[in-house]
Amino acid sequence: MGHAYNSWWTGSDLSIGESRRLVPHQNATTMQVAISVIAAAMWMIENPAKGVCVPDDLPHEYILKIAGRILGNGFPSRPIGRR
Repeated sequence: MGHAYNSWWTGSDLSIGESRRLVPHQNATTMQVAISVIAAAMWMIENPAKGVCVPDDLPHEYILKIAGRILGNGFPSRPIGRR
């Protein structure tokens, strides 16, 4: 990274093969973004009185309960060395 601090990569382990098995011709990034938007939209429909919220305001347990089925087996996190 472009600074003196260490950085971490965090993401799902959804593979290209698994993403294309779920939805032909799609990649893991598309699937990760799409299911997160779907989960957020479902929360908005179920909670109309909450008004406008930013992603940090949404309950991550709810989002992951829906999105986790698509995101793969886990969320690996590892340090990124200096470049």
